[in-house]
Amino acid sequence: MADFPQTMTPPGDPYLLKKISGEFYAVLAEWDLTELEKAVMAELRNR
Repeated sequence: MADFPQTMTPPGDPYLLKKISGEFYAVLAEWDLTELEKAVMAELRNR
């Protein structure tokens, strides 16, 4: 059986992307996660 990390860290600041064609995407929005959002995401991922 593979060893998996016990905890996972939340991703960095997210981007909202729109697919243009093939592997090309346009960035529609980018924002900074708050400490609360990071904590909630970490808790949900570690369940």
